[in-house]
Amino acid sequence: MIKKLKRNIFWSVQLSAMAILLGFLILLNILNAIHSEQEEQKIMSSFIDLENKSQTDCPRRGRSAKLIKALVNDELSMIELNKDGEIISVIGFSSENPDRLAALTREILAQNQIQGRIGTQKYLISTTKTGITIVFSNQGMFGYHVIQTILLSIAVLLAASLLFAVLAWRLSIKLARPVEEVLEDQKRFIADASHELKTPVAIINANIAILEKETGSNKWLSFIKEASDRLSVLVGNILEYAHVDYACSSTQNDHFVHFNAAEAVIEASLPFESIAYESGLTLKLDLPDCADAVGHAEDLKQIIGILLDNAIKNAKLGTSVSLSTSTIKKRKKWRDEQIFSVSVSNLGETIPPEQLPYLFHRFYRADPSRTYDGKSFGLGLSIAHTLAEKNKGSLTVSSKDHLTVFTVMFPGV
Repeated sequence: MIKKLKRNIFWSVQLSAMAILLGFLILLNILNAIHSEQEEQKIMSSFIDLENKSQTDCPRRGRSAKLIKALVNDELSMIELNKDGEIISVIGFSSENPDRLAALTREILAQNQIQGRIGTQKYLISTTKTGITIVFSNQGMFGYHVIQTILLSIAVLLAASLLFAVLAWRLSIKLARPVEEVLEDQKRFIADASHELKTPVAIINANIAILEKETGSNKWLSFIKEASDRLSVLVGNILEYAHVDYACSSTQNDHFVHFNAAEAVIEASLPFESIAYESGLTLKLDLPDCADAVGHAEDLKQIIGILLDNAIKNAKLGTSVSLSTSTIKKRKKWRDEQIFSVSVSNLGETIPPEQLPYLFHRFYRADPSRTYDGKSFGLGLSIAHTLAEKNKGSLTVSSKDHLTVFTVMFPGV
């Protein structure tokens, strides 16, 4: 739970910060592109003014004649036409032949636009007393500034993502620490309270036995004994969950070993044949001849026992409970990983989809009206799920058309 909380905080902070920064950089690049477009427009207009000897407009446009002349040939070019549309002057275009320039001017004039783009060049048309002036910009200088800003933005985004990741992770640890401390206190309280309850429950059971011997059995003692047995089961389940939960939180110090998964499945499942028979069910076992897994054999046995017990309790009378195993390959990062899988299924009431995510929560039952003779408190599946996570595995459930399937996966060899 704490790991999930830390991940949620980390990604919430990281993605929020990155989204804000990305939005800012996008806006910055849009404004830079607009500014470059405007600057290019001013320089092209100033070039026309300069060639037409309208020097008074140049300072207003913010560009000196020296800068404009420096851009001629490399960035700026010009074609002057007389009123008949004939080329009378060319500035730049030193490598273009006259026929190509004539075709270019006809194509531009045919567009019937004051400004626009043709190929990779932007053009601006100005009408004078003597004819038409067309100035061209190849957008090299302005395009370079735009691309430079984009590349700089990408570099800033990558550097900021690393910084945000460090800050977000530290923040997630700091924010999760109070919750972690509360949960640890809660675990200790549950474990201590359960231990403290064991003694009075044992005393109650002992006194009930003495009273039965002295006074004989009666309905009042039966009620007390039934409630005491129920309380004993609850205390035992809570103690077991507290132990498993603590073991799961200490997995970094746990030592996983290779074990015979086939043998563990056989040992865990065979005792349930008689239990299923007494419940009016058939237990179908597809036991593996040979299979290995990584983790703890006792944990896998306990998980299978919980799943079979749960399946038998929820199966419809006269149907069957099935257990099957398989070894599959699962792609993990850059390599294939062997997975040992055990599935336990039964025919019964279909569990609604909205209830499936809560089945592994403590004290949760899909049907609250069923108490299973006072011996089930909704801790079994939670314990099984915790044990699966402890062994770096998983426990999932699906329920459709009266068929409910629980699947536990352990890392294979």
